[in-house]
Formats: sequence, structure tokens, C-alpha cells
Amino acid sequence: MRQRLGIGIGSTVLVAVLATSLAAAAPKKPAAKAAGGTKMAAKASDADIAAGKKVFESSGCTGCHKLAGKGQTSGPDLSQEGKAHDAAWIAKKVKDPKSTKKDSIMPPFGGPDKDLKALSAYLASLK
Repeated sequence: MRQRLGIGIGSTVLVAVLATSLAAAAPKKPAAKAAGGTKMAAKASDADIAAGKKVFESSGCTGCHKLAGKGQTSGPDLSQEGKAHDAAWIAKKVKDPKSTKKDSIMPPFGGPDKDLKALSAYLASLK
């Protein structure tokens, strides 16, 4: 019956591989919400978010990015970054901008990991 439909095991494997590849390449969404509206991923502390705001302000991010109406426009406006991406995606993007956009002109973040974590938490909190 498979031969009549023109579908073989090789076609089935190819479809499975393509589906897996497409799912891996899809943009990352914020963490799913559990019943009651709470996030399933660990919530950043207020201290991490405050520290991340200081990292954002001291790292020159507003030289390219606008946030709450302040800053420049050569990079995207980050005022609602947390609606589009979670902290893990943001950390990956900031540490290695070309990992998500091959032609990115953003310089990679070179600060300590604790600052990267705080910055990511802050940007993810912007909604």
C-alpha cells in the first residue's frame, strides 16, 4: 500500500527531520504560563532586575537602542523586549549577537556572567 501512495520509509524520515529542524529554528517564545497565570520558568528577583538596569545604563546600550523613549534607533527599541523573548534567548543574543542574526552589527557583551544574567533578567522584565 505504501508503494501505491508513493510514500516510503525514507520520505517519513525526511519529514520527521525537517519538522525537527523547523521547530529548532523557530523564534523562542517567553516561558509558558501554568494554571493561574504564573510563569513556569524561574522568575528573576527584583535585585537581579535592578542590577540589570544598572548594567544596561552603564554599558552604552542606549547608544544604539531606545528604551522608554530614550536612546538611539540604530538598534531595535527594547521597551517591550520581554514580550518577544525570554531571559535565556536574550542572554544568548547579547553574548553572541550573530547567533540569532548573522549580519548583526551589535558587539558581543564582554562583561561577567553575573552582569549578563542581570541584564537579561532586566530586558526580559520589560513588557
